[in-house]
Amino acid sequence: MTTFFKVCDWSRRWQGVVDMMGWAAKIMKERPQSEVESWALLLWALWNERNAQLFNKKKWSESKIVTCAQALLEEY
Repeated sequence: MTTFFKVCDWSRRWQGVVDMMGWAAKIMKERPQSEVESWALLLWALWNERNAQLFNKKKWSESKIVTCAQALLEEY
């Protein structure tokens, strides 16, 4: 099975990374903690928006997704 990480030009720059877990591990190892936290909360907000679309037929704007992630980061 070919994954996104094996065929995407952007992700191929991250040599040795072939899946989401490898990508996350590399980010956590190489980036400052504040960036890792922002990245994690943005991914959570994207997942939450995906669920809102799928289960509630609600679509969030991109700015709402970012605002949600920023609010969570400030709370955290």
